[in-house]
Amino acid sequence: MEKIETSLVETIETTDINSINKDLAEVVIDSVLDDGLLKDIPIVNIIVGLRNFGSKIHKGIFIKKVLTFLSNLESTTIRERQNFIQKIEKSETYNNKVGEALIMILEKCSDLEKPKIIGKLFKASIKEEIDYQTFLRLCSLIDRVHIPDLIHLKSIHNGQNINSVIKDELFRAGFLNRTEFGQVKIDGSNEYYINNYGKKFVELIL
Repeated sequence: MEKIETSLVETIETTDINSINKDLAEVVIDSVLDDGLLKDIPIVNIIVGLRNFGSKIHKGIFIKKVLTFLSNLESTTIRERQNFIQKIEKSETYNNKVGEALIMILEKCSDLEKPKIIGKLFKASIKEEIDYQTFLRLCSLIDRVHIPDLIHLKSIHNGQNINSVIKDELFRAGFLNRTEFGQVKIDGSNEYYINNYGKKFVELIL
């Protein structure tokens, strides 16, 4: 796995992200694996060449996740990405290197919408709109939730009441806090309130 982690960092640090069109996530898997399409992108070339990475379908899906993630780093420069990664990897705060962390995060994504969100959050971290710790925390919360439920965070942020089941799920994921005992309305509409992670998600993504 070390080759994948290293090549992902190399890709982030050296690739012209604007050349990775957002539509690449729809590229046919066979075209990527058999025809050599996109092999000039380091991480794609490594994944295609690994024999122990899993099935052809697994490789193709993971490549789609990576390309979706990368395409959402638009408007960041190579120098910004290099400086950011160097700063994080010199820090003693984080146990995992950036490549390791991103590979683990992307591997767990259950659909292609999550890599898109993770890419936008990573860009926000590069642009210092959030710190790297907040990026990692938000990725952890996203892993626990059904993506369509996240859309409702904006409604909650705007003071609207939504389905109690969805609120329960967002609370368990970590985007909501529970109102203190004795302050809940009779109809339960204010049982939960959006916390700082939920607010930041709304600000950056919704």
